[in-house]
Amino acid sequence: VGKVAFGWRPFERLLIRGSWSQGFRAPNLVQVNEGEVARSNTRTDRACEYAERISGIDLACSASTLRLAQGSEDLVPETSDNYSIGLVLEPLDNLTFTLDFWGIEKKKTIGLFGEENHTILDLLRRLEHGAGNCAALEANEAVVRVAPNDDQIAAYTAAGICPAGYISYIDDNYINLDTRTVKGFDVGLYYDFDTRMGQFSFRYLGSFLETYQQDVGGAAAELLEAQEAGVLPASLTIRGFDNLLRRNGNARVRQSVSLSWRKDPVSANISGFQVGEFYQSDLTLEDGTQWAIPSMTTFNASMDYRFELVGAAMRARLGVNNFTNARAPLADDYYGYFADAHRDLGRNYYLELRASFGD
Repeated sequence: VGKVAFGWRPFERLLIRGSWSQGFRAPNLVQVNEGEVARSNTRTDRACEYAERISGIDLACSASTLRLAQGSEDLVPETSDNYSIGLVLEPLDNLTFTLDFWGIEKKKTIGLFGEENHTILDLLRRLEHGAGNCAALEANEAVVRVAPNDDQIAAYTAAGICPAGYISYIDDNYINLDTRTVKGFDVGLYYDFDTRMGQFSFRYLGSFLETYQQDVGGAAAELLEAQEAGVLPASLTIRGFDNLLRRNGNARVRQSVSLSWRKDPVSANISGFQVGEFYQSDLTLEDGTQWAIPSMTTFNASMDYRFELVGAAMRARLGVNNFTNARAPLADDYYGYFADAHRDLGRNYYLELRASFGD
């Protein structure tokens, strides 16, 4: 991989900077070597649903389905192209403003094709084959089924596709998926100043996402083309590509701010951190409205005292995290909140003692 960077200072208080680089990430040990992991989820068998709808025969197509996932030695590394361009402005002494626009295009993203997509692909293979010569049918081999019963034989035949039994399990292994593009900009504000009361330091950092897009390709592109051609029902949701911005923890805005003060031997800090709102894609209200997870803001504070003890430089810190006792917004996830974006520890205190020896 390579990297190119530049900096240009047209005048003393302004720096224009930029960079371009390539990235490389090999599959991790889990993605390559993970043994077979089983999960049970309630899924709708889309081939069964199609046969049920066309034939009018009740087949009970939504049921608990076993998903088997394991590592794959066929994976190739993810690669990426990254760029940034921005400026550093110092309008006053001790006051710095930064603005950087950046983008990442990641290719061959490693992930799972998904159980829903696998059942839709199985339906597509059956629709393309038709009802004749079922012994030669090349269905989606990742969808493993039991032998069909009489009702299933009758319903599938009436629908014009080869009969299929209930799904025994779906073999959903790690694969290289499609290109993912992320773009945004970062803002920083830094101000340090001295007074008779001590030294103060202010920091603001904001990260703003503008694009978080997963492109369609491979088998997902095949499904989308078949749907657009009218082969697959328009009501089916094909996953694996879409605008991922504000979805499942990908908040558009993340901000932090802090104010520090120091007057030896005492110092103090107060800080805040905000995760913007997003929505949970697999949960909706009864009318289909997306389940919005509101923004969450937490505040921390600490106070330090420095002193000498038997030749050691000591620092004692008393701190409190989340002193407003904010609770994580409700989500349909483990423990009732979205753990990938939020913490729900409530207000908590800590005491820290540090010693430094030598010069």
